[in-house]
Amino acid sequence: MKSNITNLPSFEWRYEINQTLLIKAFYTLIPTGVAFNMIQIFVYLRQKFSKNSMCIYLVAISLNNIFVLVSTALRFANSIEKFDYEENTDIGCRMAQFFIRLFYHGCSWLNFLFTLDRL
Repeated sequence: MKSNITNLPSFEWRYEINQTLLIKAFYTLIPTGVAFNMIQIFVYLRQKFSKNSMCIYLVAISLNNIFVLVSTALRFANSIEKFDYEENTDIGCRMAQFFIRLFYHGCSWLNFLFTLDRL
């Protein structure tokens, strides 16, 4: 039984929806997350919180969240057709992957240290 490739459904609409969602997240969600994390850092650096030993961990978690959002933005920029960002160089391929994994796992380890300090 022969299958005709031309009769297969087109996935162009899925690609266009994917591009639209990536662009909307790139321009709305990621800058909003960075702005709110910056506000959170300013709140934690106030005099009221600086006396607490947890201030360092809370600021570190907020900074790590900013780094995660920036690295996610780089991944989105790589997937969106409008940008010319490529990870195909040696530094882009190795270092970007290293930092992305470091920042993604860093949040879990910071929360673990936060719990140990409270214990």
